[in-house]
Amino acid sequence: MHSTLKAETARPPRANFRAQQRAFETFRREYNHERPHEALAYDTPASRYEPSLRPYPGQLPQPEYPAHFRVERAYPNGVISFRDTQWYLTNCLAGELVGLEEVDDDRWKVYFGPIELGMLDVRNAKARGYRRFGLLVRSDGTILSRRRRRTR
Repeated sequence: MHSTLKAETARPPRANFRAQQRAFETFRREYNHERPHEALAYDTPASRYEPSLRPYPGQLPQPEYPAHFRVERAYPNGVISFRDTQWYLTNCLAGELVGLEEVDDDRWKVYFGPIELGMLDVRNAKARGYRRFGLLVRSDGTILSRRRRRTR
């Protein structure tokens, strides 16, 4: 599908954004409404489509956590600030609330809603200059590392 999309819409690229968008819209209409698909017994995707019976909320509700959890909001870069340490969780959690449950001294399980993401171990945080940084240890024991941008 991707090679077909590229061949029919991007090679050669259109003269401007509006023309490029028209090419994509034409491709989508033909691909979904006119072309038969072998995987669909030569039906078109549009002929097989059925809208979901479940409503989709415009905005998902914030996760709720038990009263004994500490709740922190992740910064836009996927970091939370906790116990004077910057903890990188993941960019996917930017702006989201995460729950922290104390396991024992200086060790906290991290949750997003009901999903356990891993563990923060304050004892393993590293000092760099006047700040401390830590990484999430996943439930399987792997340490989540933050990819750094290469500078040239």
